Amino acid sequence: MENKKKYILYIGEDKKVLEVLKQSENYQIENITNGFLFDIWTRKKIIPYIIISEMKLKGINGILLHKEIQKYDNFSSVPFILLYQNYTHDQKLQALYLGIDDIYKKPHFLKI
Repeated sequence: MENKKKYILYIGEDKKVLEVLKQSENYQIENITNGFLFDIWTRKKIIPYIIISEMKLKGINGILLHKEIQKYDNFSSVPFILLYQNYTHDQKLQALYLGIDDIYKKPHFLKI
């Protein structure tokens, strides 16, 4: 039988988040540790069902990473979720205005 699981791409290094995501039986979890690896990851020719990214990444933040991902035609319509440790209402509005689909505050995300 062919594996029909959808892919979730998690961009970040939080082992707790990765552990929670891997508990899903319905999704295949792919993980890259920073945004600079995204270009290399795209060569796998896998279009994820959703991208979940940490706000704080090595060398780039999640908002700038989202802008870069939007340049890839195959990925521009993939929902993008941003995980913040702390954020203000204004930061959330700015991220949503820039096209990020949703923002979750950690550690509350881990309880979903």
